[in-house]
Amino acid sequence: MVLGRKGSTAGEGPVQFPGVGKYAVIFDAGSTGTRVHVFKFDNKMDLLEIGDDIEVFAKVSPGLSSFSGRPKEAAKSMIPLLDKANSVVPWWQMNRTPLKLGRRLG
Repeated sequence: MVLGRKGSTAGEGPVQFPGVGKYAVIFDAGSTGTRVHVFKFDNKMDLLEIGDDIEVFAKVSPGLSSFSGRPKEAAKSMIPLLDKANSVVPWWQMNRTPLKLGRRLG
């Protein structure tokens, strides 16, 4: 799954901006809240700073498990986290930024 809109025009590949890094977006669906982590990597897969830190983080409560049987409400609860990720990942990299959802067991 990828985040956002395509950064290309008809018949062309993605728009390339060399040297700006790659991003990854990870959602952690815990029991007390759902969190988003946005990371930026260089071509060697070393972490790069985003602003003053090595990640962008945000959390909403309650967690996705609180919405059992209510998928529309679960999806709505994720909007602030998606907005946060969208504010960090450049538009030209959204179509190739991996987006993962995971949860802890136990």
